[in-house]
Amino acid sequence: KILRENNWAPPVDFARKLGENHSPWLLKKYPRSDAAFWENNQHTDACVSVFLVREWAQKHNLIDLIRKTIERQGFEIVLDAALTENQQEIAATRLRGGNWSRGPYPVCGGRPVWCFVALDQTPPEIPGKLQKQLPFLNNPNTFWVKQSLRDAINTQLPPAQQVNFLHACDDHAEAREYLQLLFPEKYDDICQKICQMIAQFQTPETVIRQLSRYSRRAIVELIEWRGETAVRKTFKSGRSRFLAREVELLQYLGAEGQPVPQLLENGENYLISSFVDGETQISYRKKQITAINSFLKFLFENGYAHLDFKPDSLIWKNDGLVAVIDFEYCQKYDVQPTEFRDSYDLRGAPPAFTGDIPVGGQSFIDHCWRKSAGKPLRKRMF
Repeated sequence: KILRENNWAPPVDFARKLGENHSPWLLKKYPRSDAAFWENNQHTDACVSVFLVREWAQKHNLIDLIRKTIERQGFEIVLDAALTENQQEIAATRLRGGNWSRGPYPVCGGRPVWCFVALDQTPPEIPGKLQKQLPFLNNPNTFWVKQSLRDAINTQLPPAQQVNFLHACDDHAEAREYLQLLFPEKYDDICQKICQMIAQFQTPETVIRQLSRYSRRAIVELIEWRGETAVRKTFKSGRSRFLAREVELLQYLGAEGQPVPQLLENGENYLISSFVDGETQISYRKKQITAINSFLKFLFENGYAHLDFKPDSLIWKNDGLVAVIDFEYCQKYDVQPTEFRDSYDLRGAPPAFTGDIPVGGQSFIDHCWRKSAGKPLRKRMF
């Protein structure tokens, strides 16, 4: 208490590091913070993470890659800012106990120069093994962002040049301290923005059950809507392009008589469509492959690629295709292949494609088809 009152107390992350190696008592003083980041959001499981990008990453033009990776993992960007010289000095001397050395890596990443504050409204449970490894971590997505970026960059470097270029807080206790130290004048505004983003993501209708698995772009829920059962998709901030595609394709394909759910309502960050009952896992025989071929060929002939066409995107009933869903990635061709067999939904998008593609790309889609149908879809069709 005396140390805190005189501004001599070590930062939370450094105190924990000391406690892990030397003092069980100190660990008890700084337990993992599972409480809501802001007192007005006690009803939500949302997690706030602060990512600090180090000099090496900025020098090697990785800021945009880091930003995109944070978003692809399901985070919403609350603050995206270069640190001033004064903020860099505070981060370098006050956070992590002032220890920004190279650590276990051969090359030092330098001091923090950029900050992302990110909100994850659908954090997954922490795997037991990861919880033992990182006992203060409150969101595994924070770790996966760091690890995937480090792996992606360091695997391209010789062992002697590998580097830790990204740091992140473990939980809300650390996140609050980082923001209070780096952005004291903006702290309340940041918290208010987080509150607003959480409020906008809430579902006003009665939720029957959640349907989505990962919820990186949107949460999908079975709801009660005007006396019937319907499906609501609520999109996270920064994902309006995915919502726009879904609305466009449901309207267009529905008007063309294609098997898609009926669009019932849409707003600034959500859409509601009819609930289609059926199965997603079936035995793929000639009749089913013919139905798939017909739908994908219609898309291709009208200049579209679904780009996320997996078995889970198809709903069947009595062996018939009753609905194709999930058009968030569906995009118009810039340069369309001449032959249908070379469509992006069968071959994957080429490396030069600059649009959105799902995590894992065509290799993951092929894996899903191999698991359900025995081989990739293109090999079942041709």
